[in-house]
Amino acid sequence: MNPRNFFLQFAGALAGAVTLFAQGLPAIFPDEDPQTPADHRLVWPASPGQRYEVRQSTDLRTWTVVPGFPAVATGPAQELPFTAGSTPRFFQVLALDEQSPTVANQSPRDGGFAVRRSASVAVELSDATGIDAASLQLTVGTFAPVSTHDPRLTFTNGVLTFTPASNAMLGAYGATVPVTLVAADLLGNRGTNTWSFALELEPQIVTNLFVFGSPPAQASGQRIGDHPTAALARRHGPVLQNAGPPWTLESVQPDRLVLAYTQAAPAFAAGTYVCNHTPATTDEIFYRKISSVSDDVAGKRLTLFTVEVPLEEMIEEGSVGISGESVILETNPNHRIARAFKVDGNVTFPRVGWSLDGSKFTLKDSKTDFDLVSFTTEELHWWLTLQLQGGLEINAWRLKRFEAVSSGKMEFAAVAQVDFLLAGLALEKTLFDLPKASEPKYWLLLGTVGPVPVYVSLGFDVRLKAKAEAKGSLSFHWGMRQEVDSAFGVAYTAPEVRWVREFRFTEPEVVPFTANLNLEGSFKLSLEPELDFLVYGLAGVSAGITTSGGVVFEAGTGQPLSGRLEADVDLDLKLAGPAFDWIKPRPEASVNLWADRWHLFPKAVLAFTAHPGSQTVNIGGSAQFTCAVATTETPGYQWFHQGVPLPGERGRTLYLPRVKAGHAGQYHVRATAGGTSIESEHATLTVRAATLPPAGIPAGMAIIPAGPFQMGDTFNERYTDEGPVHTVQVSAFFMDKNLIPREQWLDVYAWAL
Repeated sequence: MNPRNFFLQFAGALAGAVTLFAQGLPAIFPDEDPQTPADHRLVWPASPGQRYEVRQSTDLRTWTVVPGFPAVATGPAQELPFTAGSTPRFFQVLALDEQSPTVANQSPRDGGFAVRRSASVAVELSDATGIDAASLQLTVGTFAPVSTHDPRLTFTNGVLTFTPASNAMLGAYGATVPVTLVAADLLGNRGTNTWSFALELEPQIVTNLFVFGSPPAQASGQRIGDHPTAALARRHGPVLQNAGPPWTLESVQPDRLVLAYTQAAPAFAAGTYVCNHTPATTDEIFYRKISSVSDDVAGKRLTLFTVEVPLEEMIEEGSVGISGESVILETNPNHRIARAFKVDGNVTFPRVGWSLDGSKFTLKDSKTDFDLVSFTTEELHWWLTLQLQGGLEINAWRLKRFEAVSSGKMEFAAVAQVDFLLAGLALEKTLFDLPKASEPKYWLLLGTVGPVPVYVSLGFDVRLKAKAEAKGSLSFHWGMRQEVDSAFGVAYTAPEVRWVREFRFTEPEVVPFTANLNLEGSFKLSLEPELDFLVYGLAGVSAGITTSGGVVFEAGTGQPLSGRLEADVDLDLKLAGPAFDWIKPRPEASVNLWADRWHLFPKAVLAFTAHPGSQTVNIGGSAQFTCAVATTETPGYQWFHQGVPLPGERGRTLYLPRVKAGHAGQYHVRATAGGTSIESEHATLTVRAATLPPAGIPAGMAIIPAGPFQMGDTFNERYTDEGPVHTVQVSAFFMDKNLIPREQWLDVYAWAL
């Protein structure tokens, strides 16, 4: 085949890419199957279950459908083997839109909990052709089906929103609300989507409770100062100005609250629980119980001596989550709340982090004060664009469900000139340390359980560490840049803990290594950001992410110099807060998310140091395969599914979002460097059927979601027939909410007979 003919065929494949609805470019690969007469194959990214049509032409004017097409894709890539000839050929690949609109996102999400009974329901729809707005029909709980002719249902920019009337609720407290959406596209492809979520529990709190800043507090005479959270008091109506003899919360100390009054002291009694809905500083966020009361009549000061109590002690039952009622509290260095602003479903922060670009650091000998190592940063920064979702549910005075998930994009860069000025050293030093997250820049008013406000501290802490070892002297210039799309956190449903760990790494950009070396040494730079989502007085999750990179080099007498670049990303997740004190030991999750090694010199054999690993995911989940190779040159990669190359998948990591049954099978990667190619071991992706709820939930019943439980002798009673404790997976099922009446039992009994 002459080169011109190949180019025309390749150009023809590209010409058809515009019809793929942003699914990626088709590509032409050599056919490696010796059992077929074809010498090339046209391959394009595909969505399993989608039908594709392939057209061919020799003149770009007349097109014919290739025999055998349209055909349904059975995997993430579809192919057409062909034999190249002397006549140029062009190809078009068209994805036939035979699919009904899909739900890209929804709020409340499927399986969500602690949803306000007055919340709106929003659904983001996606379709290659477009949505037929007239076809939309939404059924929420017990509401009758509504269309866009109903003013409660709007459809704007692909988002369908149902807003119940101001006096209408989505359902009873704690109810599971099923949602059914019927939607069609402009071609008439119609489909039905179903999901469900759980409403907030009915608040049950202690009766002897006083909430500062609440309407009863204002009625008793409390005056609220002019600070950002004073606006929270107006959520319950106008702030009362002429109620009761005036008094103020003057100070909050670790063991007492001091109230200043002008006429008569307000009435407080020992044993009363107290909390604060309108704090002026983060020190004024508390959950306490009054142990005794002291009145200084002359000084007109009433002192309430208090002890801290966990949030669970005030709330018997209730739930709350991030919603339109949540409020971010931004603090300044002296702990004062500088401003308060609302959020929408998810908490989205501006980009946080820091930059030390252009800085110089020096490590000194503590005895002689001589400089040991110095490095000057051309680039040194770490940025995070962060979103949060979270919620909690308390039942019978105990935490039953808790969720805290952070997601966003991390950006890391470290490019530096490093000089070792003294031989024979080994040290590790923290060069840069932000203030510890016990004094966070942000707090979050999650919402209220009845009148009780629930606060979350959002911690952020970054450390920069350098570790250096040297025998002899050296100086070098090196660096790397990296981006990561991430989601990490915890979803706790008593007694099970599920860690959320989803990361997608872009390929790192490595700055070329140049050095003047003598003998051996190493230098490693690590960034250790920590993020905390801690419900004050209750529960939380602490996430530590360590990003490190460095250079290691060696040279023995008469031996050639060798070295390697290293890069690693590690994640550590831990539970925090008194609600988890009963779990001994507390579960933790630690995982190496990403690692790579680049050998510098001399030339090393191309070899895999880490192969892709097999995994199992549910339909609709995400899968990720990764590998690592040792090589002297920058390697190239090509991923395969069932032996078919995946167009465009040329990174070290293969990420598959929203997998379908057709994604299951064998995956491997081919690495190429310096004219040499090697194949990785095969990894198996197993896709399990999702346990989605049916279209409707029978009246009087509730969905029991699928999940694992511990079966066996969990109480250590050593009954021989119980066997050892083991994990059993149970499918979703329905259960009556209440005990059945005798009449129903007799019906079932008669049926059984």
